[in-house]
Amino acid sequence: MADGQSGLTGRHALSVMILERHRNCTNPSRFGDHCFGDPVDDRLCMPGPCANGGWSQWSTWSSCSVSCGGGVRSQSRTCTNPSPSFTGKYCVGKNRQNSACNNNSCIPNIVFNAYNVTDKSPDIGQTMIFSSSVVNEGGAYNASTGEFTAPVDGTHSFSAQLCFTSLHDLFFDIKVGGRTYASAYGYNANAAHCSQIQTAARVKKNEKVIVQWAHT
Repeated sequence: MADGQSGLTGRHALSVMILERHRNCTNPSRFGDHCFGDPVDDRLCMPGPCANGGWSQWSTWSSCSVSCGGGVRSQSRTCTNPSPSFTGKYCVGKNRQNSACNNNSCIPNIVFNAYNVTDKSPDIGQTMIFSSSVVNEGGAYNASTGEFTAPVDGTHSFSAQLCFTSLHDLFFDIKVGGRTYASAYGYNANAAHCSQIQTAARVKKNEKVIVQWAHT
């Protein structure tokens, strides 16, 4: 009986190389036994050094899920620094983490109280500018232009009271987006009382509200 053996051959499986060698059972005698054992011998061959996995840097935070009222943002990382070898350990820990964000109230406090009219001899159609503010929470009132710019959609309440020293007989209006919501006659400062107007209006975001001198 003769026993022959071939050379080594190789093939890849995932990141591991498997080496094979073969042998043949040739020319047993008429009454001899056939060869015992396996005709193929496999061995694993690691192509690189053994390594445990390592985490990459955390990614930047994602955008918050909501703009107000409390939302969630997330960031992630991968087990690629380095990637684990075939016999190495995978990274320990989470590949994703969450964080609370934008916990501010969705309904901002918006209030202003302004006084001291800058121009006491106004013209018809002129916006009244109140240069001094007692309070301007939310910063919606511009004391340079006399305009209130709504920061959010909502129902707002406005009031204005006026006495003036000019000899003009003028009305003053509260206007929302160019539309008159309330109007009153501006009395002379020596009158028994001073006119006050008040209105509530549904105002859209960035819509402007002014107090304006109207007609004679």
